[in-house]
Amino acid sequence: MSTRRRVLEQVLAVVAVVAVVAWFCVGHAEAAERTWTEAKGPNFTVISDNGPKTAQRVAWELEQMRSGLQKTLPWSAITFDRPYVVLTTQDEPGMKALVPAFWESGSNFTLASYAVTGADRDWAALRSDLLADDKQGKVNPYKYLYSAYAARVITEQLGGGMPMWVFRGLRELMSNTLVRQSDVVVGMVERSTLDIVRGG
Repeated sequence: MSTRRRVLEQVLAVVAVVAVVAWFCVGHAEAAERTWTEAKGPNFTVISDNGPKTAQRVAWELEQMRSGLQKTLPWSAITFDRPYVVLTTQDEPGMKALVPAFWESGSNFTLASYAVTGADRDWAALRSDLLADDKQGKVNPYKYLYSAYAARVITEQLGGGMPMWVFRGLRELMSNTLVRQSDVVVGMVERSTLDIVRGG
């Protein structure tokens, strides 16, 4: 990772934390017009602007993701020492309010999820209207959130002294996890990766 990209990610992380705290705790005009619902699981707290069913679904998916990783990779079993709070919004305008830095920079990237570590808790934001596709080669829209979770697990459980290619490989394996009603699939291969392997 280049120094420029690393600095950009650090700046975005700080901006995202400030945006989440200011928008949710202090009060944003749009947030005041929405009804927020909280759903708590053993390891994640989900706060949604799209009703209790959405909050419960996302909380269930996150718990299943965690459980699936632990069954596939037993060393990943961990209980964090801080709350993991996930804010879910039902559309792109809500995501723009949570993580404005992406759009203020002129990006037209569809941001489905984002995660940062705050002073006393982990924060994440995601769009609840974007659902995962179980076709091989498709990217889980929550991959960025899962990637951040995986990075924390790897660092805390295996330490930070491993080669970067090992760290990135494990994070990539863990992050494209697909939660379905009957099972959890860990390590689905992205289409972009398949294209590289195939020489496309």
